Amino acid sequence: MLGVMRALPGRPWGEKKFALTREEMASDRERRILEVTSELVAEHGYLGFTAEQLIRRAGVGMRTVRELFGDKRGCYMALLDCAAGAAERSCGEAFEAQRGRRVEKLTAATEALLELAAANPAVAQACLVEPFAAGPAAIERYRRALGGLEKVLQRGRAASDRPSRAAKTLEGELMAAVLLWLPTGGLGGEAERVAELIGALRVDGGERGGRSRSRAGERGRSERDCGPQLGPLPTGKHKLPREAVKLSQRERLLAGVASAAAAKGYPALTVSDVIGNSRVSRRVFYELFEDKQDCFLAAWEIVAAHLGQLVASAEGDPPRQVLAALTAVLDFLAAEPELARFCLVEVLAVGAVGVERYREGVGKLAAALRETGATNGSPTEGGEELLVGALAMTLSLRIATEGPERLPRLAPQLTSYLLGPRAE
Repeated sequence: MLGVMRALPGRPWGEKKFALTREEMASDRERRILEVTSELVAEHGYLGFTAEQLIRRAGVGMRTVRELFGDKRGCYMALLDCAAGAAERSCGEAFEAQRGRRVEKLTAATEALLELAAANPAVAQACLVEPFAAGPAAIERYRRALGGLEKVLQRGRAASDRPSRAAKTLEGELMAAVLLWLPTGGLGGEAERVAELIGALRVDGGERGGRSRSRAGERGRSERDCGPQLGPLPTGKHKLPREAVKLSQRERLLAGVASAAAAKGYPALTVSDVIGNSRVSRRVFYELFEDKQDCFLAAWEIVAAHLGQLVASAEGDPPRQVLAALTAVLDFLAAEPELARFCLVEVLAVGAVGVERYREGVGKLAAALRETGATNGSPTEGGEELLVGALAMTLSLRIATEGPERLPRLAPQLTSYLLGPRAE
């Protein structure tokens, strides 16, 4: 996914130079259009760049773009496909060329991907984050690209060391997401440690047949359900103080933006959608928030804080505490599908500021994991942020493509993933 720019004519990789094959690009015009697409998406985001910018910078006509790709969306989808293939090839070639143990092969494959990302930040940004802004089809291609990397990383694994059938799909997502979290999370230069982590990664533990609830999850929902129920204020004259009115209006707007964003997606969300859901005037909206992004992020902070409270309230010794925390979070996401999509999918469509909030949230959860002491002595020691980041990205992809309802079944396997041998 990261290496399309490496394949462009004249782009060096060590002492070699690679030219495009006919299968990768049919013409220099296609090459140029895809190169400019990656630049513009990295600069402005998928939602921010236009076809007019594309044809001006690429030096082609709109007719050419339409004949080759259809529209800007077609250009972006072609970029995703081309980049995914290049990354998978680079990863596979490095894996096969390296001699020695499997962990050494994984290190070489990891280094190849990280080098591609570091040398081509525009492609990394365009292909690793922006699919969430481009919509369901782009997210599905993103997920398929992860699967392609997973197949490479599974090479050389002994039959006795392969995951159970139930865990295989999840392990593949997590293994590839560990790699892809590095360039998006700014944790590059960790190839050897990541390879050791992937080599030891196991997510066995089976799936639960039902949706059993943890005490922590039940407690979190009880606290939420017992809170004040937001609704319209009484019509006509009332004696409520102005502060109470403003607080109620703000809370209803926050609830409204979460619901509207989950239903329509952040890219299509408008201020009219928010105020329509909230029954608050446009004037009041702009008294409280600058724009839809400001309102969205304020609501996101509340949901993220609640997830943090669920984690903090989990009890037990370290392994059981992590299981209780994961169970509480996954139960909450399954019970609140709108908030699940709002918190873990739509925030990635906001743009750079949304991605930064996402990363900050991952960092806070990783810090909470460190405080439990659960990872001491395991292969994940010192890599909590990387692990939690990959886990979060996997949850985001699952929610985006199949919904959150089945997430609670993954709690035992995800606990095994986070704790390694300590989960036994």
